[in-house]
Amino acid sequence: MKRFTSSLCALSLAVLIPATALAQTSTTDKRSTDRAAKRERPAFNATQGLHETGDIIGAKVEAPDGKNLGKVDALLIDPKEGKVSHAVIGMGGVLGVGNEKVVVPYTDLKMTGHDGGRKGRITIDQSTLDSAPKYVKATDRAPSASPVTSPRPLSDRSDRATDRKQ
Repeated sequence: MKRFTSSLCALSLAVLIPATALAQTSTTDKRSTDRAAKRERPAFNATQGLHETGDIIGAKVEAPDGKNLGKVDALLIDPKEGKVSHAVIGMGGVLGVGNEKVVVPYTDLKMTGHDGGRKGRITIDQSTLDSAPKYVKATDRAPSASPVTSPRPLSDRSDRATDRKQ
């Protein structure tokens, strides 16, 4: 029995050592292949006049004559199309207090390209902003009261207090 056990241990060591070496070699080969693939990946340069959202959100919005009308507060994305459909423009106010937010179709914004490393200019007609609907964010709406949380008349409260005492 001792001879069988020692033979089994020797056999398992003989199989285990080469298998470990093979596992290390295949993992190392895979890592080097992944690194080579990353190095060969082509770089994307935004040379087609594309604008980053960080350049648009917070940018001043001007009338064609240069008058400051507000700033872009947010971009709204249509989930079906995967494209920007509307822009939220904050007008008036001081440091964000008292400003009115309106929604305009993104296609109504006219954008210039980058000029010498500066951000592009965004223009829109004053009449378009004046006729734009007010923007109300879904989380800014007042929640509707459910029957459980709505206040009850005092007569209902006193009846239940009386019922509990009995």
